[in-house]
Amino acid sequence: MRIKQFVNALHEKGIEVYFVLFSIREIADRKQANHMESEFGEKFYYLNEGHKIKGTLINRALNYLKRLGLNKTKFGQDTVLPWSIFTNETLNEFSSIVDLVKPDLVIGEYALSAPLIKYLNGKYPTAIDTHDCFTLRNKKIRQSKGVGLWWSLSEKQERDLLSCFDTVIAIQESEKVFFTKLLDKKFTKVTKIDVLELPVEWGSKVEQSIPSIGFIGSNNAHNREGLAKFINLHWPHILKKIPNAKLLIAGDVEVETSLSGVTVLGRVDSLYLDFYSKCSVTVNPCGSGSGLKIKTIESMSYGVPIITTKEGLSGIEQAIGEGAYCCDLDQDEFFLTCLDILASKNLPSEGVKARKFIELCKAESMNKIEKLF
Repeated sequence: MRIKQFVNALHEKGIEVYFVLFSIREIADRKQANHMESEFGEKFYYLNEGHKIKGTLINRALNYLKRLGLNKTKFGQDTVLPWSIFTNETLNEFSSIVDLVKPDLVIGEYALSAPLIKYLNGKYPTAIDTHDCFTLRNKKIRQSKGVGLWWSLSEKQERDLLSCFDTVIAIQESEKVFFTKLLDKKFTKVTKIDVLELPVEWGSKVEQSIPSIGFIGSNNAHNREGLAKFINLHWPHILKKIPNAKLLIAGDVEVETSLSGVTVLGRVDSLYLDFYSKCSVTVNPCGSGSGLKIKTIESMSYGVPIITTKEGLSGIEQAIGEGAYCCDLDQDEFFLTCLDILASKNLPSEGVKARKFIELCKAESMNKIEKLF
């Protein structure tokens, strides 16, 4: 989603975009290529004919050991060899494509794209859209007893990878601070670009007498864990106070519940018409994970107030009081806040505040995109 939003923002600025897909075990898979190829047409390229890039012999050996069971250990889960992901053949292929396009700027996605960028030998200005901070990422998730282990880097690895770029793009303030300190005395600049998209249609159309709480998310462990906790701990209290309340659940997230008032919408054709316009408020009950919380930004951009956690507001803490509410998911304050907002006469104005906040963030991001060139 972030990549699509960035591409759309570049198009909005009148910037021509060419896309090079590299499919590696750590990030992507080949299935993404079909959609991208249809969208970019002649401006779409993929490395290794779109097949998964296995890397050098040492990288293939590491992945083989992971398949044999090493990935069940902390060492296996946390070990990545960034400089062994791409062979010389792949590096040459990428360099040839870039030389053919002759771009004004090359933007890498994720830190693991650094070896490709370094191989360009400074011929073009470069930037990296980081998506997240990956230094000790898995260790931090384990310490918080969270879910969603992915790939992780040491501090030195992330420093070496990010220093290959002219500009590092953080997606939240705390990560900008971290990257700035990490890259101290390096020539790489650090900036923050968070909100990149604003829907045209926005605003709840729900009558306050029939309140609806919304949740939307993919079927990952973070979403399943948070939604289950919200339903088990808080939904019964909300129903007891407001018997006609509705809980609308959209997206691929799987949920098992026999509680009344819960409607599972599944995937929706229109985020606004089929979901956000039907919500009085939304909840983002995440207790773990990292990176900018897209669901929080998205709800506010549609002019729908949101109740979430400290983690759900990570990187956008300044949104508190601007249509976003921060509560402890394990405490009664979460459902009490839901009840207070649903009963408030100021509910419509809270949605307007949320939208205006995101509009300001979007304008700031667009100005920073111009400065990349």
